[in-house]
Amino acid sequence: GRELRVAPALIADEQRRRAARHDDEQRLLEAAGEADHLVPFAAHLNLVDQLNRDGVPNVFLALPYNDHAYDVVWGSLGGQITRRVLEDFLQKYLPAAEPR
Repeated sequence: GRELRVAPALIADEQRRRAARHDDEQRLLEAAGEADHLVPFAAHLNLVDQLNRDGVPNVFLALPYNDHAYDVVWGSLGGQITRRVLEDFLQKYLPAAEPR
């Protein structure tokens, strides 16, 4: 079989188009406890790496010493930190409309 080669300029153009599309359509906030016993922390890191490679805007919040569902108690320290990061994320990517 023949090897398919793609010009670097075409790859760069496609990456720019993909990043622009993601910028208009997708954003992700992911929060995870570093001591999660259900979802390996490395899986979160792998997802963030892939999102970054694909040009998807994202925010990753890692909370040391926290387990899975650490934010069930919304007033807990982990819940308070997550709430603040969520507020900042929403204001940046989905700001409230001005009152009419």
